[in-house]
Amino acid sequence: MDDSIDDLRRREIEAAEAGDVKALLELRTDDFVAMPPGRPPARGKDEVASFLNGMFAATSIRESVTSEDVHVNGDLAYDRGVFSGTATMKDSGDQVPLDGKYLWIAMRQPDGAWKYCVQMWSDNQSPGSDV
Repeated sequence: MDDSIDDLRRREIEAAEAGDVKALLELRTDDFVAMPPGRPPARGKDEVASFLNGMFAATSIRESVTSEDVHVNGDLAYDRGVFSGTATMKDSGDQVPLDGKYLWIAMRQPDGAWKYCVQMWSDNQSPGSDV
């Protein structure tokens, strides 16, 4: 397992739990694509920032992420795993369970740092998920 990818994932979760959109954007390439469940992809940092700002305006999250497989091939890497936790609705305090899986793809930058170029995730509790 590549420690650089583990560190990237750790920083991702810390920033997400803090609702820190600026820190999350710093972990992404300029042409990053987010593929959230039930929504069209968000492409580029402007669309992703809008998506994240909307999400964090409505919710705060606490999550545990378990990587099941990391594979690095040259300047590309993928991280596949599962997540669980809660999303707390800021207007009501209601808590929504998080239970799903993810596939995150990272690209090594010219300076040697890793940044996410694609993230896809889905909920295990979605209606009709018996397929």
